[in-house]
Amino acid sequence: MSIKNFTIKSFIFASLALFFISCSDNEEETNGFDTSIVGGYVLNSGSWGQNNSTLSYYDTDNATLTSSVFETQNDGLNLGDTGEDILIYGNKMYISVSTSGIIYITDKTGKEISSIIYNPNGTALNPRHFASSGGYVYASYYGGYVARIDTTTNAIDKQVAVGSYPEEIAVSGENLYVTNSRTDSTISVIDLTTFTKTEDITVVLNPTVIRADGNGNLFVISMGNYGTILNTLQRIYSDNTVETIGNGTLIALNPAKTKLYNIYAQYGASNIYYTVYDISSKSIETSPFVSSTTASGFAADPYSISVNPKDGNVFIGVSDYSSESSMYIVDPSTGDLASSFTTGGINPVGIYFLSE
Repeated sequence: MSIKNFTIKSFIFASLALFFISCSDNEEETNGFDTSIVGGYVLNSGSWGQNNSTLSYYDTDNATLTSSVFETQNDGLNLGDTGEDILIYGNKMYISVSTSGIIYITDKTGKEISSIIYNPNGTALNPRHFASSGGYVYASYYGGYVARIDTTTNAIDKQVAVGSYPEEIAVSGENLYVTNSRTDSTISVIDLTTFTKTEDITVVLNPTVIRADGNGNLFVISMGNYGTILNTLQRIYSDNTVETIGNGTLIALNPAKTKLYNIYAQYGASNIYYTVYDISSKSIETSPFVSSTTASGFAADPYSISVNPKDGNVFIGVSDYSSESSMYIVDPSTGDLASSFTTGGINPVGIYFLSE
């Protein structure tokens, strides 16, 4: 697919985006599936210090990849060092490039609209992850803050202090939940109405990953200490009580948000496990969502996991940290490989899906 065709197609997406987000019941969404999905952006983090983050676009309808999208759309501008996260919200896209200390705000073609460099103490902080709610985008920053971005002005209008190294964030109900990583063992709770921190929830050491199921439940991965404390999957209920489910490293929810796909790939261990947690029954299903035959064909170790809202297929990015990475598309109902593609860069942190 050429960049020209991709650009025209994306501008059509942008013009329709406000219509889709304004409807509480999209006719095309049934049983958790969103048939308006047409593709997704793959963010390749690159190698730290090498300034080689890249953005690719994967057309799910035609199974084609367009690489170097950001550079092409912005007259050769390099995305930067250590791409961390993408959020597509309304008719804009937010891209955090952590080591470069910048958030790019683009249209849906990847064309830059604005950028944010946040330096509340005179030094640019490292942006990490995003969440959105009520017309605002929220970004976590190393240095101990979550910032609120006004989507009409493309500027930060408020900040709140949390742990020194906040990572992923998620909205559940009227609150924002923030994972405080490294030597911390807490999830900070921020009231979105007042934008103030109200409490900290204690979890296993080094929480980094968090997902909300929309029914008051949060799922958290704590990475531990890469030694005696293992990667741990936990469930936080609506009353903020915490339950340990087991071990886990990478998680994603199915489109209906009834099942949690979990990859357990402990640092230093040779075995990798692919399990399904049923949220309602609170049980691990007997069949994995990736078959042993499929997993044996992966070219490297799992690096990211994403789920296509259109059909429920699971996209697993793998990396050897040095060569171009691959992404494998798996049908979780059978565990079989549906397809695969190279990502146009190193260390894919995920694929972020676009609607029409």
